[in-house]
Amino acid sequence: MKKSLYLQKTTKTDKYDCVATCMQYLSDIVLDNGFKSKESFEDDYKAKYGSISNGVEAENLKDFVSSNYKTSDVNSYDEYKEAIENGKPVMATVNGSEEGVSHEVVVVGFPAEEDEDKDNDVTEKDETESDDENDDERPIIVYDPATGGYQEVPFGSIHDGSGMAIEGLKEKQ
Repeated sequence: MKKSLYLQKTTKTDKYDCVATCMQYLSDIVLDNGFKSKESFEDDYKAKYGSISNGVEAENLKDFVSSNYKTSDVNSYDEYKEAIENGKPVMATVNGSEEGVSHEVVVVGFPAEEDEDKDNDVTEKDETESDDENDDERPIIVYDPATGGYQEVPFGSIHDGSGMAIEGLKEKQ
């Protein structure tokens, strides 16, 4: 049975702890029994990098997440979609509510697509053409720790190169 990427009960974050909150949310998805608390992730960060009072520093983000989870980089809309369809939520960065502050979200799905057959009368597209320019406007569904809920955002709001598909929790040596 495929595990759902949506949880009925979600956690709302405090200011600057979106990374740890996302990581706790992810542990609910990728672990079969129970989860790892956001406080545990915060303690891991403090032990490795120091203070977390202003959040996870951008230069430490990928290293920190991959020290706890098995990850793979995803960049294009199609790569995000493939990860989600294979049960791998994607942690990604968007602009925060304050100038110069980034915010982490978890991409968990895509809205149901309209009937794809209704546009069959359109002329066939040259295989060398790309839909990339349209991908930025395509909606994705994210878990947003700032609200503790789900919302649709345009794919273009995701920072380039920030996507990490979560494949499982790493075993600590």
